[in-house]
This record gives sequence, structure tokens and C-alpha cells, in this order.
Amino acid sequence: MIPEGSESFCRVRRNQSGQMRIPDGFPVSRTVVTTMYRLRLADTQTPDPVLAVGGWGCNLYCRHCINARWSYAGIPADTTYCQPEALIARALDSKCTALAFSVTEPIIHLENLVPILASAHQYQLQTLLCTNGLFTRESLDWVLPLVDGFRIDLKGFSDKTYSGLTGFAGFTPLMDILEIITKAIKQLTLQFVPIPEINDSPLDIENGIRQLVKKGITVPEITILRFIPSGWMTDRPAADDRYLYKIACMFEQYGVSTLIREV
Repeated sequence: MIPEGSESFCRVRRNQSGQMRIPDGFPVSRTVVTTMYRLRLADTQTPDPVLAVGGWGCNLYCRHCINARWSYAGIPADTTYCQPEALIARALDSKCTALAFSVTEPIIHLENLVPILASAHQYQLQTLLCTNGLFTRESLDWVLPLVDGFRIDLKGFSDKTYSGLTGFAGFTPLMDILEIITKAIKQLTLQFVPIPEINDSPLDIENGIRQLVKKGITVPEITILRFIPSGWMTDRPAADDRYLYKIACMFEQYGVSTLIREV
């Protein structure tokens, strides 16, 4: 029997001296019932509802982040910390078939995430991570057996682009992570936000696609999202349709299917 969700939630507590005591559980910033399609898991076009859970914080500092108010904030004092049973109860009550962690980077709360992923499978719930993919090898080994699908957000197709956008040269290590996920035969989708004159170099895209092919990384398609001014990048206009289709053509001439979506 799964307890009622509200019974498994707790708040940040303080001891008798007034010092904060960090509670167990996943620090939830928001939850929403959505679908695989809305989460842009492009190879799973099903109308079945999914419980998407957001936390707090990130391990990258992307200048164009649309979720900066959750990604770059500290954990508020009144945050709800959720136990596995509570999230699973909420998902089952909403007739969801999957539990997805999105909005912010889920792997930074790994110790509290793993028990939820393990418990979800006991109740036939799929587990999905929407992530930038920059795991350590140890953290990936920990979660890989517990996750059914990954949606990886590509920031660009070179280490130089990653450094400019995030402060971390992450493209090369990400290729190694994608190769491991592919070999584990996990559901894998990619999404990319092209930003004019920032990460849209045709040469970089071509070289990036070649690396994907060389490592045997196969995805059904890459979702291309419209850039909108956000985060610390509000000095340029939103991308228009013509620009998005131009980027799509770059991929498709190398045999990579694309899906253009609004954010």
C-alpha cells in the first residue's frame, strides 16, 4: 500500500539551537502532469500522462537558460522535500505511466534521486531524465540501470561553444556519455537550441554529427527549439521560422531527422 502523498512530504526543519537540518528526500520546485510529447521525448509519441518533477539548481550556468529562476537559485527555506512514496502516489493517482525529472538538472540531487528511480520500477512506472548529460562516470553507472530514457540538451557541437555558453568545455565528455547510454540500449533523444552567431556554425554542426556517427550514437531525431531571450541573454531577438528551418536543413543534409518545436 502506498501512503497518501501528503503524508510523505516534509519541510526543512531546525534543531533546538536554530540550525537548519537538511531533510531526506528530493527538493521539489514544481510538478506538472504532462506527456512524452510535451517533454520532447520524440521517439515516444504517446498521449499517456507523465508526472514531471523539477528540483533546484544545476551543474551548468547556461547564459540562455529559460529556467534560471529555478536553476540558479539556492534551495528556499520552505522547500518541500519529497520521499519516493509521495511522488509515486501522485503519479499513480494521476494515471501517469512515467515519472520524469525535468526543469532543472536532476543529477545534482543524485543521492535523493536514486531511491525514487528504484521505487518507480516496482510500480511499473517508466523513469526519464531530462538532463544536460554531463554525468561523472560514477554517477552514470549509478543511475543507468534505473533509467528507461534520457533527453539530453545539447548546448552546441564543440568544446569552444560549450565554454562560451556554459563556462565548461562539455562537448567532448558528453559524446562519451552518449556512447555509454547508446550501448546500454536506453531510449535517447536530443534537443538543441540554436542561437544566431553563437552555436550555429555549420562547420561545428557537421563535425559534431560526424562524431555522433563515429561513436555509433543513434537518435530518432533531434528536436530544434526556438531561441527566446532569457537568462543572461536578452540582448538579441527571438529566432524566426526561417532561421529554424535553415538549421534543420543543416542536419538533414547529413541524414539526421529534425523536429522543430516552440519552447
